[in-house]
Amino acid sequence: MLLTPNAIGGFTPYTPTVAGATSGGTLGNGTANTDYMVVGNMCVVRFQIIFGSTTSFGTGGATITLPIPANAVNPPDLGSGLLLDASVPTRLVCVAEIDTVNRFIMVTTAGAVVAGTVPWTWTTSDEVRLSLTYRI
Repeated sequence: MLLTPNAIGGFTPYTPTVAGATSGGTLGNGTANTDYMVVGNMCVVRFQIIFGSTTSFGTGGATITLPIPANAVNPPDLGSGLLLDASVPTRLVCVAEIDTVNRFIMVTTAGAVVAGTVPWTWTTSDEVRLSLTYRI
């Protein structure tokens, strides 16, 4: 079957919840340019967060909610993205990994889970950009 743009539908905006695995975390006055599209039994997410002065990943590894619960986490569906430190500037590649059916974490190529001070202390204008496709 050939899927046309009208058959697939468009992207739908969503506002993710940003949290720390241990405590805290908030989007605060940051900007979320996030949306998703459902194609069959797959969800495609386009994701960008630009940190504001009150944005925080909290303590512990950063977790971010999915727009629609995932079908399963074994094996985990993965996405890829960039972490951008605006003050240096520095770019690092990351992997987005679904760790529960409702959220994902980000892991650097060095294997560290992204957190409030990993891979750097996140501040105003820092960004996370990624895309993720997973089963629903």
